[in-house]
Amino acid sequence: MQNENKKTKLQRFLYGIKLGIKLSLLPKSVKKFHTYPLVRIFRVLGDISFILFISGYIPRGSLIFYIIFPLAILQLVYIMIISTIKFCYLIYL
Repeated sequence: MQNENKKTKLQRFLYGIKLGIKLSLLPKSVKKFHTYPLVRIFRVLGDISFILFISGYIPRGSLIFYIIFPLAILQLVYIMIISTIKFCYLIYL
């Protein structure tokens, strides 16, 4: 009897994971925006810039710093906006 109860709990857990993977946390318009090539390039460059900025490998005052800093800030703002959209969309669901 106890094995059947565990099996059903495991099955329910796996079913929940399967549904969670299929659940979309972004509206269709934002998903479409993510597929644009220019946005993908910005996301990659922004992520690299953000990692370099946070790690501190780039000395302040250098030319590369002045290129990376705005990209890192834009990426941070972009991440915050997407996170807010995801949160609001999740509440809306």
